[in-house]
Amino acid sequence: MNGLLNENIIPYQGISSLKLGMTISEVRDYLKQNRIPFNQMGDSNKDCNPPIPWVYITVDSSLSMCFVKDILFEMSFETNYSSKLPNGIGVGDEMMKLKALERKIRIYSSITD
Repeated sequence: MNGLLNENIIPYQGISSLKLGMTISEVRDYLKQNRIPFNQMGDSNKDCNPPIPWVYITVDSSLSMCFVKDILFEMSFETNYSSKLPNGIGVGDEMMKLKALERKIRIYSSITD
């Protein structure tokens, strides 16, 4: 399983083995074939208009995937995800490191004078 949680993040695509746009059955088949344990839960969204159910798959508190109409719509990388973006930025990096790696990042204070 470590391989999955170490794959590089590919902006606007996903990771090497799992891509946005895949079906939920493709993702589940991949996880099962590679013996990667996962949890699945749903949200009926019955109070939304229209009420389109969402399904969430989570791997080792590191990678969360959201499916809408059975299509991988969103991936969230959490604290235990150890890989990086192509520019070297990774989940959990400190802001000063991020600023050194990517000059476009601006640090704003939420405290007003």
